[in-house]
Amino acid sequence: MLKFLVLQMMMTAALLALIGMAMGIGSVQAESRSPIQQEGRCGVPCWSGIQPGETLIPQANRILISQGYVAENTGSRIIYTPPDDVPGCIVSLQHEEAVVQQTRLSICPGLRLGDILLALGQPDQMMTSFLTMDFAGGTVRAQLHMMDCGEHLSPFMPVQFIVLTEHSTAIQEAVALQWQGFALPWRYLRSRPNLVVLAC
Repeated sequence: MLKFLVLQMMMTAALLALIGMAMGIGSVQAESRSPIQQEGRCGVPCWSGIQPGETLIPQANRILISQGYVAENTGSRIIYTPPDDVPGCIVSLQHEEAVVQQTRLSICPGLRLGDILLALGQPDQMMTSFLTMDFAGGTVRAQLHMMDCGEHLSPFMPVQFIVLTEHSTAIQEAVALQWQGFALPWRYLRSRPNLVVLAC
């Protein structure tokens, strides 16, 4: 009996050590790849020193050109592509009267939903399609890539683009769902039984 207790204690100690190592490795690897953060140089919806509703286009242009971005003017929108040797998002600035109104970050290498959640916390709300999520009072919107039928939310879902605006663009209540984690779609929709989301 004593041998059994000693063996059980040794296995418990080994298991606790392995759990501790896994947690340590996980915390090291949990560093967000999100291009946006709640804190840092400037909090959302500000990005890289560019604040929608405040930053003038010449100033935003200087910031991005100094980081190696190449600009292409398309009228009311300027598109900046990152330098070839530095992985980064394509940045699109929508402006009005030379003031940035919206910053859009798209095709961010390796960006997943989990990175956004790690950086910003849980979304305020999401569209019934499960593809659009609002953060920071609707000033940040993340658009996910289209899900396959039968697929459900997971931290590994790729993010298509992020939009940052000065004013809230919150999802209309009629098509909004509250965040319930990575539950299956039916768990989200049971509170909205008459809603048809996708026809698979």
